Amino acid sequence: MQPDTLLTFHLSLSPNYYANSQQREIFYTRLLERLRSVPVAAEASAVSGLPYSFYENDQKAMSDQSAGSRLSDLPTVMQESVSEGYFRALRLPLREGRFFDQRDAATAPAVGIVSESMARRFWRRTARGLSLRIWQLHY
Repeated sequence: MQPDTLLTFHLSLSPNYYANSQQREIFYTRLLERLRSVPVAAEASAVSGLPYSFYENDQKAMSDQSAGSRLSDLPTVMQESVSEGYFRALRLPLREGRFFDQRDAATAPAVGIVSESMARRFWRRTARGLSLRIWQLHY
């Protein structure tokens, strides 16, 4: 990642104008199309919250191998929703599997990308094809 070549900004859509998820999806799709058409933009993507920023989305996660564990003993993870191109925009390599793409729409089955360290911690090997349960924490 090269922070000197990244532009980030926070955007909140008014619920008065974007009342449902379909309206918000159309807005973001059009915004990303326009941003990607800018000649100097190598990539454009969206994320629900920039990791390690003002936005916190801590959740507990459980793999098949941690079944039977107490919720308090499970590791805390940060789950973010990202659009196609997110990892390319940050120049983060993909070690295995595939990047998100148009197949991963809101109506598609949930998929995820995890770090190598998370895969080793949860499954002691690759995470490809395995499952993970996420619990939303409410403080």
